[in-house]
Amino acid sequence: MAGEMRPSIAQFYAGKNVFITGGSGFIGKCVIEKLLRTCPDVGGLYLLMRPKRDKTPEERLQKVLESDVFVPIKNETPEVLKKLHIISGDVIEPQLGMSDSDYELLTDKINVILHLRQQRQQRQQRRRLTGTLRRCHVTADVTAHTNALRINTLAVKDLIAIGRNCKHLEAIVHTSTAFVQPSLNLIEEKFYEFQGDYSDIITTVMDGDDAAAERITPELLGDAPNTYVYTKHMAECMLADEASDLPIAVVRPTLVTSTWKDDPICGWTSSMAHLSGIFIIVARGYLRVKLAQPDIEVDIIPVDLVSNCIIAAGWRLGTNKPTPTIPIYNSSSTGFQRMTWGELSKFQQTYKR
Repeated sequence: MAGEMRPSIAQFYAGKNVFITGGSGFIGKCVIEKLLRTCPDVGGLYLLMRPKRDKTPEERLQKVLESDVFVPIKNETPEVLKKLHIISGDVIEPQLGMSDSDYELLTDKINVILHLRQQRQQRQQRRRLTGTLRRCHVTADVTAHTNALRINTLAVKDLIAIGRNCKHLEAIVHTSTAFVQPSLNLIEEKFYEFQGDYSDIITTVMDGDDAAAERITPELLGDAPNTYVYTKHMAECMLADEASDLPIAVVRPTLVTSTWKDDPICGWTSSMAHLSGIFIIVARGYLRVKLAQPDIEVDIIPVDLVSNCIIAAGWRLGTNKPTPTIPIYNSSSTGFQRMTWGELSKFQQTYKR
């Protein structure tokens, strides 16, 4: 856009329709709130939500809106909440579990896709892939391992297909992790080669049985500490190989924690699955011992900065000329705020009460 005045972020999103996966999650809530509050002229936010624990998608959205982070909006501009629209579906299903009519609605209207849904497997065994690589419909006995690759990797294929069919697409932002190569001291904003052919790996495990998957797990994971990192890395490579012609950006947050500034609430969190959960259980006395090297730096990033980065990445895609490679943004505090695990532990002891 040389020679032209670039629109502001609010101006770019004005009139735009945004499709969001993972809107009920920690990062998702922050992104939704930020868009509604700072981009009040946004066309509409279409939220992919599934039924969960006997609650309908509509009931789940109401639960999301009960979060403290939405209080300023409900007090000052409640009318913007009418811009929220439910799309019933589930990323674990083919075509994201959407009906044909909803699929057609999205491809006709959507300008920006924000893929925030992810499976972290915090309570699962860390180095097990059994069942993870099976693309299947959800049943009562499907494990979180099964969901991990479906959510973190295979759903990306469906999003690519949706993006190709969208008539007015301007941006897709995929949320990954900054730890795609945890063995390296420096993670650059570039794609890292995936060891092996991910298509062959998926096919092999999908066609095999649990015992076969168990046997090949150590070889597959390599240096990856868990299936979350492994499947996120796989998804990045899938994007690089299959969707570099689309307007896509990748945002890689480090360890996400509570909000930093009064924008709109300082210190807000809604999740026990992220680093804030550790802070809470330490403060309550449930966790008294942590195994960590005290001199190792910990990279913490507040969720409001992550949501800002995701929204800005969509804006930058939509206001820049296409690039030959997919841009990657590490959302990290490295170089700005350094803290070791030892310093963090002392900080917790000081402020836990």
